[in-house]
Amino acid sequence: MNEENVSDERITDPISTLQQSITQLKQEVELIKKDIEDLRVEELLSKVNSSMNKTDNQITELKKDLDQHNERIQNLRSIDEPDLIAPKNDQSEYRQIQTMLHSLHRTNPSEKNHHEWKPSHIQPVKQKYIPPSNSIKLF
Repeated sequence: MNEENVSDERITDPISTLQQSITQLKQEVELIKKDIEDLRVEELLSKVNSSMNKTDNQITELKKDLDQHNERIQNLRSIDEPDLIAPKNDQSEYRQIQTMLHSLHRTNPSEKNHHEWKPSHIQPVKQKYIPPSNSIKLF
């Protein structure tokens, strides 16, 4: 019987070791499950979703603001169209007046006075010379 006992021990020892290993593995799996629950993965996912929703809302608001600004810019540009702006005249005021008077004279040829006006009669305006100051820059 000794042989049977020895043979039984050979079989039971590995089985016992296997059972201990399985028990230890089960305990470790339970610990890992608990750690995962502690991580609160669901809570983390919820926070990530909430953050993404807020970001989406902010992006939508920014797009609306951008559209409003673009609309304002287009409105301002439509106001500043060249058709609405008076044409820029590079002539001096003296020349503009002289041209206007000259054209007036041409449009009324039937009204001839014995004193005819000519642009050569206009005397240039004399301006007083003001020397530049060192402290004031005029450009």
